Amino acid sequence: MLADTYYYLDAHDESDRFYQKALEKNPDNATALNNYSYHLALRKERLDEALEMSGRALELQPENAAFLDTYGWILYQKGEYQEASTWIKKAIEASDEPNATILEHYGDAMYKLGDKEEALNYWRQAQKAGNGSDYLDKKIEDGTLYE
Repeated sequence: MLADTYYYLDAHDESDRFYQKALEKNPDNATALNNYSYHLALRKERLDEALEMSGRALELQPENAAFLDTYGWILYQKGEYQEASTWIKKAIEASDEPNATILEHYGDAMYKLGDKEEALNYWRQAQKAGNGSDYLDKKIEDGTLYE
């Protein structure tokens, strides 16, 4: 919890320190593995390490939609858009009701793969779901990707 709190306060060094402490105490803490790896992906830092942690979280909870999305989002940040879209699509399929973040991520991947119509479709779904990124409305309005 401290690691997440520090992340949202933009105190990334402290956040990383507390994630590492949590994982030293319990290397199989799937939530810590997922959240740490997702936060690294959002920062576009240590992506190989993030992918490894995310993969371990998925080994522990293979049907967790948030964890599937994290794995896909790390691949997206690495520029592996086709594989990213596969994992994010799995996250959508694993969700009872996909949230805006997952839907928007899939739209972003589709945009990077050149399917702008599909991207717009998923961005609109994300908008309907509520709580999308700060760029979501602009993506829809302009029909282009903003990151």
